Amino acid sequence: MDGGAQIAIIALMILAVFMFMAAMATALLCRFWVAHKKPISHWTTVVGAAVIPLLLAGVTTCIWPAIWVSHDGNGSPEGFIRLLLLLGALCAFPAFGVVARYKKRVEVGEKSVG
Repeated sequence: MDGGAQIAIIALMILAVFMFMAAMATALLCRFWVAHKKPISHWTTVVGAAVIPLLLAGVTTCIWPAIWVSHDGNGSPEGFIRLLLLLGALCAFPAFGVVARYKKRVEVGEKSVG
């Protein structure tokens, strides 16, 4: 296996971890809404999907704050922002699935939603 294939596999594994984390964050939000007898809206999907890119941006800013500025005209934060937007869009898929599942379970009236 060449180096390019290995990098692609590692990138897909990291993406899968981020998507799993988005699903878990959305599930926690849904459990919170169900426990407080509030309706689950599709804004839960947006918030659940946005948690991971915002967390990544915060951690990256702490570790490498120069990502947000252009030094001597070399590069810009545009690539990093595009990466965060793409990650948020990809995290929306599992978040939407979790919200749909919890909405269906609430409509059916299951006692143990969680």
